[in-house]
Amino acid sequence: MGRPCRGMPRQGRAAVAQAEFPDSRLQYPTKPDMRPRRYERNGNWIEISPSRYGLATVHDRDVLIYCISQCMGALNEGRKVSRTMRFKAYDLLVATNRQTSGRGYDLLKDCLRRLQGTQIETNLRQGGKEYFKVFGLIDAAEIIRETRDGRMLDVEITLSDWVFDAIENNHVLTLNRRYFFLRKPLERRLYELARKHCGQQGEWRIGLDDEGVPAAHRQDYRRRCAARPHARLRLQF
Repeated sequence: MGRPCRGMPRQGRAAVAQAEFPDSRLQYPTKPDMRPRRYERNGNWIEISPSRYGLATVHDRDVLIYCISQCMGALNEGRKVSRTMRFKAYDLLVATNRQTSGRGYDLLKDCLRRLQGTQIETNLRQGGKEYFKVFGLIDAAEIIRETRDGRMLDVEITLSDWVFDAIENNHVLTLNRRYFFLRKPLERRLYELARKHCGQQGEWRIGLDDEGVPAAHRQDYRRRCAARPHARLRLQF
């Protein structure tokens, strides 16, 4: 059994490979997205397939970021970590800027279903390994304890080997806490790209096709980039 987690660290953590490839969709979960995805770059490829609940979304990934942050915080304190961890659902909702009403807990259940059901096949290298297998973002999720009205209290999650390898090999990126205040999926994707690629160099270029931005959203992508005067951005279509 996983040991209870402490509060959220000051900064969030995400696996580097998540920032490199969009392993979740860029739309709001108004209805399940049942379309499979495939992305390729520099000899690496990743295929993402939905379950009957649809593909995991950008906001679903908050759960992974929370879990990775808990593990990295424990490692920094010299504590052992495992793929299975337990935490308070309320702590996760607060740390990731989600509503804590009954609706918030229902949405979290849906999030866990999509994370467990979304399947990934990839040859990405991580921790000195090259993956050619199918796996989920999480292996399992269980509600350990609920209130009388069915609201979850304690949640136990088992991370996939892929995610846990990133933790063990410190193959993670630090995210600003304010990341969770970005509500638009495209805004989050822009932050992830900037954090992954622009931190150590003065300039970085890539086509929007490489980042899985649907054609219908590219004009919005351009507008949001242009609205950030502190960054020099040049977009070509």
